[in-house]
Amino acid sequence: MFAYAGHVDARISLSLRRARTPRKESIVVMTETSHSSHLSSVQLQSLRQDLEEQLNRRTHHLSGLRAEAGVGSGSDGTWQELLASLAAADRAIAELTQALDRLSAGSYGRCAHCETGIPFERLKIRPLARFCIKCQRRHEAA
Repeated sequence: MFAYAGHVDARISLSLRRARTPRKESIVVMTETSHSSHLSSVQLQSLRQDLEEQLNRRTHHLSGLRAEAGVGSGSDGTWQELLASLAAADRAIAELTQALDRLSAGSYGRCAHCETGIPFERLKIRPLARFCIKCQRRHEAA
């Protein structure tokens, strides 16, 4: 809901500036507001909920792994697997936390390379996506 209110304020500001400024300057103002969220408040709330649920599941899983590590003897090959699982869980929690931070900062859902809006459908499937499809392909090809 907050992002929508900011978007309305930006539109009002844009309209007022257009009325008082020459056409050239209004193009600059349009560029300034082009970075507003392309996602609705309902979509953002849905994505936030998904990210928070994943974070809760991963945090619970990490707690279980840590408890298991505290009891383990470290004498067999499962110890290495446990350490790898702990590292993967830590990494997943860090990525989810960063995504929630970006969501709070208003930069979530924008490509980290070209700043194009990432479609809601892509974010729903891959909530940690940091690149649009085009930049992701380019990134993977490099």
